[in-house]
Amino acid sequence: MSSLPEPPVFPTPVSAELANALAQAVRGFLQPGEMYFVASLLPGDDGMYEFWGPYPGWNAVPPSEQQAIEAEIAGWFGPFTNVPGELGAPDPQPNQQTIYEVQVTPQTPTGTLESTFLLYPIRLTGAAPPPGPATPPFDAVFLSAPAVQKFVVPYYAGLYGAEFAETLTNAFDGADLALMVHLPWSEYEMLQDTGVDNPPPNPTAWHVHERFTVYHRDPETGEYKEHHIDTPRRVLP
Repeated sequence: MSSLPEPPVFPTPVSAELANALAQAVRGFLQPGEMYFVASLLPGDDGMYEFWGPYPGWNAVPPSEQQAIEAEIAGWFGPFTNVPGELGAPDPQPNQQTIYEVQVTPQTPTGTLESTFLLYPIRLTGAAPPPGPATPPFDAVFLSAPAVQKFVVPYYAGLYGAEFAETLTNAFDGADLALMVHLPWSEYEMLQDTGVDNPPPNPTAWHVHERFTVYHRDPETGEYKEHHIDTPRRVLP
């Protein structure tokens, strides 16, 4: 159990790399009020920082993360805001409608229409949940190789290097359906220290990462199945 009853002091100085990573983290969450993050103080071998959060306050931070702060492995950062209407934050219109679902109907090269399936975008606060089985919430859709090359590759090549950008390009080119969706970096996944997905009840860390999804056709059922491409990831010891 952590011996920190009160929030620790915001650690300073902060490197330019960590400050940039914190800015990206904050931009990933559009919400009213203040938010805080727990983040590793040093990057991993891949140059990435580990993040937990956002949290509304210190009392919401799990004991395991408080212990990482106490051990000076991680730091407590905030408060931050990314309130609708602030400079640099999207300003949703009060009467603007949102997308509830996206219907996808594949078409073969010969023009035959195949069975339709549904995709559900990220739910805004207060929005009705999608019906049926949960599906990964997406926030962007790319429907052609040129779109991936123009809008995806330049950004992710800068973040993770040319090798990962090539992985994304090859994944789209090799998919059975010309469709790639982006899942936000704010998706949470429980991992073991080996980096292998670990179901509850004993995760060692919550890892925050981005994920892309392409679709391959199941040869037995004819249905299109998700195939995930994760950004490079690391678990904080």
